[in-house]
Amino acid sequence: MTRISKYQLSTKASERIFELFFQVMIRARTKDQFSAVIQEILSKTERIMIAKRIAILYLLAKSVGQRSISMAVKVSTGTVSHFARYMYDENGEIKRFIKDMIHDEQILHLFEDVFADIFIQPGVKLGHWDAFVKHKIRQEDRALLDA
Repeated sequence: MTRISKYQLSTKASERIFELFFQVMIRARTKDQFSAVIQEILSKTERIMIAKRIAILYLLAKSVGQRSISMAVKVSTGTVSHFARYMYDENGEIKRFIKDMIHDEQILHLFEDVFADIFIQPGVKLGHWDAFVKHKIRQEDRALLDA
């Protein structure tokens, strides 16, 4: 389990440290840079802990049941319940970010489906059956995630 020092920081020092953290993180312009920074400053346990928290919030936003999330992410139902409160907070930033991601994901899937319907015509050109089958599998996988 990740631990913090028992020595308390002053509010001012804490604010300065978080500002420094923010400044370092916003300088990562690409996914690779962000990943490299995270790898350097966080332990494996901390990275897993943060990733699980975000996964919990994402699955809650997709209306997955708390017990299912608990089993899928390998956390207690209490942990899922703890993070569920952020999804009920009308002013929550993380809720807004995740809802925006889901909205963007839905738009991307819509465009993918439209282009596939237009350009993938099995029987017209060789190789289209393969592309058609792969697209249908992706659609089914998305439907399972959205269910």
